[in-house]
Amino acid sequence: MTKRRIKKNFSKKFFKSFKKLKGIKINKKIEKEQQKFSKLNQIEIELILKHILEFKENEPNIFINYVGNKNNYNIYLNNEKEKINRNYINKEDKVTKIIVKINQEINSLKGLFKNCKSIEEISFIKFNRNDIMDMSEMFAYCNSLTKINFIQFNTENVTNMKSMFFGCSSLKKLDFSLFNTNNVTNMSFMFASCKDFKELNLENFNTYKVTDMTCMFFACTKLERLNLCNFNFDNVTHIKGMFNICSSLLFLIFPQTNLDKATDAKGIFSLCRIELLYLLILTNPNLIGKGTWGITLENN
Repeated sequence: MTKRRIKKNFSKKFFKSFKKLKGIKINKKIEKEQQKFSKLNQIEIELILKHILEFKENEPNIFINYVGNKNNYNIYLNNEKEKINRNYINKEDKVTKIIVKINQEINSLKGLFKNCKSIEEISFIKFNRNDIMDMSEMFAYCNSLTKINFIQFNTENVTNMKSMFFGCSSLKKLDFSLFNTNNVTNMSFMFASCKDFKELNLENFNTYKVTDMTCMFFACTKLERLNLCNFNFDNVTHIKGMFNICSSLLFLIFPQTNLDKATDAKGIFSLCRIELLYLLILTNPNLIGKGTWGITLENN
C-alpha cells in the first residue's frame, strides 16, 4: 500500500470519527440545554402528611396521581436524597414530608392530588411556567388538607377549574391573590362541599369567559359571607344550584344581572336561608321569574 493511499484512508477514518465525536458533543449540548430548561421550568411541590397515616390491609397509601407519563415526575421522601419510583408510600415508610418535582412535558394537572386523604399541607415552591391548561379535580376529596401555600402559582392559561377544591372539607381559608382566571371557562363545583369555609375572597376573579358555574358553592354549609360584585355573568349558560345548600349564607353581594344566556338557572338558591332570599329580591329584582329560588326554602 502506497503512502498516499494510507494517508487518504487515515484522513477518511479521522473525518468520520471527528463527525461522530462532533455529533456526540452536539447531542450532549442539546441534552444539557433541555435539562437546564427543565430545571428552570420545573414545578416543585412540598407535601406535609398527617402524623398518623391510616393504612388498609395490604393496600398502599396513594399520595399522587400521575398525569400522563410517570417519568415526568421526580418524587422524594423526607429530603431530596430518598428518591422513589412509585406514587405511594407503604406502612414501613417513615415519612412526614414528600417533595414532588414535575418537568415541562405536561399541560394538565387534572386530579393530581385527588383522593389523597393523608395530605395535610401543600406548598407550591416553584411554578415558573404558564403552559398548564387543566386544573380540574386537582385537590378533590383531600379531606385532611388544612392549608395550601400558593408561594408560586401560575394559572394564566388555565381554562378548566371544575371541582378543583371539591370535598376539601377541612380547608378554612385560601389566598387567591396569585390566581389569574382570565381564560377560565369552567368553574362548576369548584368549591362544592368545602364545608369549613366561612368566607371566600374572590375579588380578583375574572369570570368574563366562564360559561359553567353549576353548583360552584354547592353545600358550603358554613359559608356566611360572599362578595361577588366583580363577577361577570354575561357568558354564563349553566348556573343551576350555584348556592344550593349554602344554609349559613346571610351576606351575599350579587351583581345586577339578568342571566340572559343561562339555560338552567333553576334552584340557584335552593335550601338557602329565607332572610337571604328576601334581601336578594329587594336588591336584584331582575332575578325574579328566572326560577332561581328553587322549590324548598330553609327558614332557620
